[in-house]
Amino acid sequence: MNRWDSKGPFKPLHVMNPTRLAFIAPLFVTFRTHDRRSWLGSVPKWFVGGLSSETVSALLPSPPLRRWVAGVVPLHVMNPTRLAFIRSTLCRHFGKDPNSARPFEGLKIVDVGCGGGILSEPLARMGATVTGVDAVEKNIKIACIHAVWSFSYDLDPMTSTIEYCCTTAEKLVEEDRKFDAVIALEVIEHVANPAEFCKSLAALTVPDGATIISTINRSMRSYAAAIVAAEYLLHWLPKGTHEWSSFLTPEELVLILQRANITVREMAGFVYSPLTGRWSLSDDIRVNFIAFGTKNCQ
Repeated sequence: MNRWDSKGPFKPLHVMNPTRLAFIAPLFVTFRTHDRRSWLGSVPKWFVGGLSSETVSALLPSPPLRRWVAGVVPLHVMNPTRLAFIRSTLCRHFGKDPNSARPFEGLKIVDVGCGGGILSEPLARMGATVTGVDAVEKNIKIACIHAVWSFSYDLDPMTSTIEYCCTTAEKLVEEDRKFDAVIALEVIEHVANPAEFCKSLAALTVPDGATIISTINRSMRSYAAAIVAAEYLLHWLPKGTHEWSSFLTPEELVLILQRANITVREMAGFVYSPLTGRWSLSDDIRVNFIAFGTKNCQ
């Protein structure tokens, strides 16, 4: 069988080919060129956080965008485990298929304290309409740049749909923003008033919506693991990243959320294996743990 015979069995593909190539060719010309300034000129200013195209150009050609990875390697390693919990709980609560490629289709999710977008990007790939917020402007700029990089190098259109904002949960409440799911991972231990922070998260959540929070337990084991080991021995995190007195016990978090009108439905621990270099979900909540709750309908 001659597949190159334009009049043979493969005639439909031959007829379609010019149209397919008309779409494909410009992508390679635009995205694979070493000089991306012509393409960056069309990127909305909000998308790169006001950075000049020269600055973005200097960062983009250095995969895997070292600034996105530097200093947050532990979060990258933990991310698949965090996402497994999020996927499982949200799909169960909203009646979604966890085996679907886009299980969060139709859900509006806000990633509070999004940092460089480590969690926001996979949430968007799973179909959610994602808003990533962070109070640190540099984090938002890095998140925007990485989203552009992902779109440029990986042709990943989903990262371009993320709305990144340099703001706080409290300001989103003032804007009367509402979301199906509110997620704040490794954030609450850094805020001055956890109770007020949780009230803001609750205010952002629609009735019967979901709230997911992860943090570190305040225990002697967590002091040894999250501070002594992670910051001083293994150098996973900069020294002084965490303050042990700011950690919350699971019981304290449940009570704070309850007072904010959120009922905790499920909780799990994160356990690290030095043999495999991976994290896994566990019933052990003595150090890192994550909680899933729902906002009570009133």
